[in-house]
Amino acid sequence: MPLAIALIVGVVLLAAVLFGILWALLFLVPYYVYAGAAAYLVWRARRRGSDLQTSVRHQADQQRLLNEQEARAWQVALGTDQADAAERLEALRNRRDPQKE
Repeated sequence: MPLAIALIVGVVLLAAVLFGILWALLFLVPYYVYAGAAAYLVWRARRRGSDLQTSVRHQADQQRLLNEQEARAWQVALGTDQADAAERLEALRNRRDPQKE
């Protein structure tokens, strides 16, 4: 009789363990897969956002450098034009009119 009780208790415990494993496979594993996939997607989106932000910052720096270079080129060209204009005016002022002489 005690052997029968021990077998019944053993079978009940084994059934409880198997039910626990089955419950984990059916309910917990899909939940953890879902949670893991969500965490991965959030991590990937943040990483891509960070990469995009770095790329935009780099492109903005390059554009700013190009704008500064273009502004310097315009200033040099304008300065050269102004210097040439001043030289032409000076030459015109200093030029003697042959009809007056």
